[in-house]
Amino acid sequence: MRGSRRCAPSRGRAWRAPRRSPSGTRPCSQGRCDSMTRRRHAFTLVELLIAATLSGLVLLGVFFVFTSNTRQYYTQEQILQMQESMRFATEYLKTDLRNSGQMAIVNGDDTNRNGPTDDVDGLYCRVAGRPGFRGVRMVDNDGAAPAILRANRNGLRPDRVEIMTDATGGTPLRGTLGGTTVTMVPGAQQFSHAARQVLASEGVFETQYRVGHFLRVSKPSSKQFDLVAISGVNYGGGIPTVTLAEVPCVSGGELLVNAVQFVRYRIATDPPGDVNAVKTNLVREVLNARDLGATVLDDSTLTVAEFVVNLQIWGTYEYRLGAIASIPADADPTDDIGNWPAANEEGTRLNETPHRLRALNVLLATRSPREDPQLALAPDIAIAAEARIPADRSWFDVVDETPDQVTEYARVLTLTTTVETPNLRTEANK
Repeated sequence: MRGSRRCAPSRGRAWRAPRRSPSGTRPCSQGRCDSMTRRRHAFTLVELLIAATLSGLVLLGVFFVFTSNTRQYYTQEQILQMQESMRFATEYLKTDLRNSGQMAIVNGDDTNRNGPTDDVDGLYCRVAGRPGFRGVRMVDNDGAAPAILRANRNGLRPDRVEIMTDATGGTPLRGTLGGTTVTMVPGAQQFSHAARQVLASEGVFETQYRVGHFLRVSKPSSKQFDLVAISGVNYGGGIPTVTLAEVPCVSGGELLVNAVQFVRYRIATDPPGDVNAVKTNLVREVLNARDLGATVLDDSTLTVAEFVVNLQIWGTYEYRLGAIASIPADADPTDDIGNWPAANEEGTRLNETPHRLRALNVLLATRSPREDPQLALAPDIAIAAEARIPADRSWFDVVDETPDQVTEYARVLTLTTTVETPNLRTEANK
């Protein structure tokens, strides 16, 4: 009939009944399956706690490894900086020690013209009553050293050394003497190109020939010389004049002159003059020749190394028994006395037999800037200070802790070196 229609199956994909699983259950929809999967794979509270504990242990392990390595790197960096500082300082000091006596004054000879302890250079024609000078003079166990070095059972007594050294780089000038005035000859008449360069620069000349330096005035014909303090300098447009504090003992006429520095190395507080300061540095000072070293020239103090706590200097001597000369071995290389037989104090030996000095040994010790919490042991602290071996020092007590506090020490490194002193030898002792 026109009004009735039979539903024919639609063209295209045929309808199929839903398949059942072998167990007879109906298959799940996609959302229902995801929900069931999530329920089957969820973590329990115990599992979460165990995971959190393990991750915390891993993080703690990483943290401790990191902090331990950081502490080690910091300690290694401190040690490296201390070693670099000591190397620079010892090389700087060795340069002055090696040059001591050259174009200055040597340590003396066997003449002993003015008594057994005179031992000054035989060519030094000083005026009677004027004190003698030596290329190297040492004050053993300097009592004026900073108090912190002796406090807190540190018991350190560093040395102080004074050196006479050429200030011109080995460049003497020709000059004429009239009373207390030395006038340099014009640059064209100087012996060397280096001398002409010195006279061509006002800054260079006034730096070398500074008021407060010594002027070494020597006579080429007789090789005799005198050391007189400089009291005035006038550049004079390239023909300088130098005024001396007194008339030198050499005769007038044409002379060779060069400036000499009176240098002192010592350990000083930082800031200077602060008796309560705990920081100490190795400084180089140029002493005032006009008052024989009682004061220091302005702007002449140089900090060679920071945090230096000890400076020990001792000599290697030539020992003569009659006409036979020898350099005996040091009976105890660990002390700071030297190789002179039966010597008890280095400072006394160096100042009594300065003309026998053939080399100087230098020991320098520096500490870390801060105390190390990991260093709580001082191996030789119970030993008397004078019986300790300076080269074995490994600790320094910066802060005196109370009995209820944990004692901490700063790390200490030492460096020992030797420098020969060939310029201190005289013709009589060669």
